[in-house]
Amino acid sequence: ELRGEKTAEEFETLIDVKINAYIPSSYIYSEEQKLEMYKRISEIKSENDFLDVQDELLDRFGEVPECVQNLLDIAILKSNAHRIGVVSIIQKNENIVIKFKPDSDADVSKLLEAVKNSDKKLLLSGGETPYLTYKTDNSDNKFITNINKLMKELQ
Repeated sequence: ELRGEKTAEEFETLIDVKINAYIPSSYIYSEEQKLEMYKRISEIKSENDFLDVQDELLDRFGEVPECVQNLLDIAILKSNAHRIGVVSIIQKNENIVIKFKPDSDADVSKLLEAVKNSDKKLLLSGGETPYLTYKTDNSDNKFITNINKLMKELQ
């Protein structure tokens, strides 16, 4: 902190979900190119970055397989979650637990509204470290998309 300027606290956002998210050798044969694309994907910080990398993959390597699309979806989810102070999104059986920093930038009124409109799929737990529990089931293969939509709504 210099001259009263507030510095952003550094923290990592951990994503641990049971979903196939990788670049198969059948899609990108060259290990060097594969590592380059993993690096590009890890640097996704915005919707524009996401679209740029997605377009680059399509242009260079053809139609994007589901497991690569999952990797892209997780990268943008991580960025959107980080922006509002989410420290982790962890899947435990059929639940996805979304933990916030104690001083998260998430809009509490939007959080409560999301829970109210979730058809009992979202539960909010308060306390020093608030967290959301997203209830999923085996047929919910779009939970990453749904959680990402939620993260955008909370900004």
